[in-house]
Amino acid sequence: MAPRGFLPADALVVGTVGRLAEVKNQLSLLRALRTVLHEQPALASRLRVIIVGDGPMAGQIRQMLEELGLGSHVWLAGDRHDIPQLLQSMDLFVLPSLGEGISNTVLEAMASGLPVIATDVGGNPELVQDGWNGRLVPVSDDAALAGAIADLATSAEWRQTMGRNALEKARSSFDWRRTVAEYLSVYDELIGGTPSISGREGIPHA
Repeated sequence: MAPRGFLPADALVVGTVGRLAEVKNQLSLLRALRTVLHEQPALASRLRVIIVGDGPMAGQIRQMLEELGLGSHVWLAGDRHDIPQLLQSMDLFVLPSLGEGISNTVLEAMASGLPVIATDVGGNPELVQDGWNGRLVPVSDDAALAGAIADLATSAEWRQTMGRNALEKARSSFDWRRTVAEYLSVYDELIGGTPSISGREGIPHA
């Protein structure tokens, strides 16, 4: 888990999971963190960020950590095999990507009951409903990202409510049996078949 002494007893943990690549834009998260700590100094003793993943941007991320003086607030966890456990240690999940499909990491975070802050690109709006189970922010808008983080970091009630809603959406919208049924429906259309989803043997009603 986290390095000894990294997490205070009352830690408020913001996390992200993804390859350390330009498209994932972890640098925006670091700049937003600096803004939050500057504008909300009361959070400095509690707020911590966990960045999970590895990749070509690792060196630049470490360099920015030093330049911004954020080393004591950020843990670069590298590639991990205990991501479910790490998600359980988080209070808030952030995905600041420049582009994204339907993100498995966002789905995993939602299934862990975490509110999600994500950029308003690609498949993110399908997963995150702004103000209900998280926040959507414009791409590369460090100030907007900082504002969203600060809003949720300073409101336990919002985090709890949005986290419950995230879990509900993960359970209701992305049920595996429903996904299989929808794929089979697409296959039916491609091969010219007409059976309904619910009419296929062995596939329950969605």
